[in-house]
Amino acid sequence: MASLKERMAQKKAQIAEQSGRRQQTVKPAAGASRWRILPSWRGEGEDFFHDFGQHFVKDAQGKTAAVYVCAEKTFQRPCPVCEAIREGIGEAKDDATKKLLGDAKASGRILLNALDVAKSLTDPVILELSPTTFDKLIDIYQQNPDEENDDFNIVTDLNDGVDIIITRSGTGLNTEYSVQPALKGSKKVDPKVLEKLNNLDEYVAQEQELGLLKATNAVKATLTGTKALSKPSSKGEEFDDDVPNYPSTGGEEIIEGDYKSVSDEKMSDDELNALLDEIE
Repeated sequence: MASLKERMAQKKAQIAEQSGRRQQTVKPAAGASRWRILPSWRGEGEDFFHDFGQHFVKDAQGKTAAVYVCAEKTFQRPCPVCEAIREGIGEAKDDATKKLLGDAKASGRILLNALDVAKSLTDPVILELSPTTFDKLIDIYQQNPDEENDDFNIVTDLNDGVDIIITRSGTGLNTEYSVQPALKGSKKVDPKVLEKLNNLDEYVAQEQELGLLKATNAVKATLTGTKALSKPSSKGEEFDDDVPNYPSTGGEEIIEGDYKSVSDEKMSDDELNALLDEIE
């Protein structure tokens, strides 16, 4: 049986998870940053990355009403919030409402365990990349094979892998990322770091019935121009104010900033990612 200390730590983690106080992901800062990508939290030979996406639903006044994981972007299965947004856009009577609902579409991201080399070689963070940036990381892997070892991955190998230099330039839709292996200065990583890997399966497991209800209610409220239901109704339905309102992956600026309008009917994942980067 676990000790009292261990059980209290587990309970604290559970409460934090249920209330949405999860570890924040990090994004490459403007300019050049140096990263060491780490192996899979699942074990040797497993994927070292996980897909992820979130909906940021605003009310008719432009205030954030709900943040909820996108099942389609994260798990590649039908997403009730995506469906509610699509239906809402189809029913919307004006362009402003269509835009608010379009902005609630989830942008696909890729999550990785990584070391921010400039800050720590022992404490992994959850690095968040756009799909196009991650694609450049795959190029580095494919261009540097080991003919004698098919399992070798220059991107994640603790001993013979290399640091990755990510350079971010521009803003908004003009944001660009270059990704290249460090030519020198890469060091071996202590295997003990594997004991600190973030379990990305657990991190993305953010689906909850009340959280989903809050998100879909927020979509409906945006469509009708009313305030989303967050208090107990007159019929006695119970709504807990502590329902998870999951933190954004880049801070409050993501959901409160002003940015250039882009037609949501034509907005691609890359354009959504660029908007997120613009309003960081």
